[in-house]
Amino acid sequence: MDVLARARALAAADALGAIAASALVVLAERARVLTLAIGAKATTTVDGAPVALVVVDGEVDDGRGRHRPGALLGVAGVLAAGAPRVVVTARAPSRLLELDGDDVLDALAADPAAARALAGALGRRRAPGGPRPASRSSRACARPGARPARPAADGRRGPGP
Repeated sequence: MDVLARARALAAADALGAIAASALVVLAERARVLTLAIGAKATTTVDGAPVALVVVDGEVDDGRGRHRPGALLGVAGVLAAGAPRVVVTARAPSRLLELDGDDVLDALAADPAAARALAGALGRRRAPGGPRPASRSSRACARPGARPARPAADGRRGPGP
């Protein structure tokens, strides 16, 4: 799989497509291609360091669901220390791209719009019925002694009396 094919696969993956083309090419150059036979496993931790996996073709299962081409796995472990490791098992002959966590962080740091897009994609993935992110006003109310915002006389939101 050449660099251009790897870059196209990355561009098709969840929110990675929002990353600038130049950063995608750098990620593609550094990505490792994993070829998995049916039943073979891959993980989002390599030598103790986090990696992200992108499904290029085939189908893998992480125990919570099946993932097809374009799926981005393990990015939570890249973004947050202590996130659980993901182990995938190939359900069909599959190819994955393995991205070093530091390379992903560098690409996101260079492109804030891509970082926001990735955060949005992760937010959409939350489990049904799971906790919703707190809104700005509910976070303010959660602080000891804070009062909820209410409309001011001119219609703007402002602190309570």
